[in-house]
Amino acid sequence: MLINEIDDYIEKMSKNLSFKTSNAFEVSKKFKLKRNTASHYLNLLVHSKRLLKISTRPVIFIVREWFLNNGGNGELDGFQSLRDLHDFMKKNQKKEPFSEIIGHDASLYQILEQLRAAAMYPGKGLPTILTGETGSGKVIWQKSFTSTVKKNLWFQVMRHL
Repeated sequence: MLINEIDDYIEKMSKNLSFKTSNAFEVSKKFKLKRNTASHYLNLLVHSKRLLKISTRPVIFIVREWFLNNGGNGELDGFQSLRDLHDFMKKNQKKEPFSEIIGHDASLYQILEQLRAAAMYPGKGLPTILTGETGSGKVIWQKSFTSTVKKNLWFQVMRHL
């Protein structure tokens, strides 16, 4: 169904932080629709709580689930600008991801600084391999690393808008 294809497209754009292509005009071009038809489908997705609407010109749509997974809350139905979204995300971002690792401020501080530097490397961070025995905490390290990369990508995109 076309609305599901549009939903998938906006989800892909949200994950890639390609917000400038998440609007009715770009959707109409991609799916060969009239702009008002694309806008209608996008607004249906907003009303079904699948998308969030950012009231810029042009209006930008992002996937609500992406927003929730990146520090947002589900009570908001929209923002007036990307700057409002950026400010909200910055204000409500979760605590430092590496702070959940025991020894983050003492014995593991130097190692975590190196891992943080790899995560903050421009682009999508440096490729990193975590090795260790079962139960040594590799998953916690990986989640912290991934959270840091996502946060860094978000702020890289916002600098260029």
